[in-house]
Amino acid sequence: MLALLAATVLAAAQPPPASNGWKCNYARIRGDGVATVRSGSRAGSRIVARLGPGEVVYTCDETRTHVQIRFATPKASCPLDTAGLDHRVAETCPSGWVRQDQVEALSG
Repeated sequence: MLALLAATVLAAAQPPPASNGWKCNYARIRGDGVATVRSGSRAGSRIVARLGPGEVVYTCDETRTHVQIRFATPKASCPLDTAGLDHRVAETCPSGWVRQDQVEALSG
């Protein structure tokens, strides 16, 4: 009985897995031109979209030079949440990579 109680207390004290609860930051495409969204963070990666200045995106990952974004298109929606978007919800949105200087983070 004591062992079961100790195991329950230890399980409750453990932090949730890293993949639960984190959010993608609410952001916008900077106002200095069209952002080319690519399938990967390399310049030669396939173009998947072009987003105009002010369009809402969510930043979910980054490299030294690029940011992975999630966004809406005319054919695929993406929920709007100015506090950031839960990564599990963001995974349902179209995604791609843009240069870091093309995105302005507004949350996070």
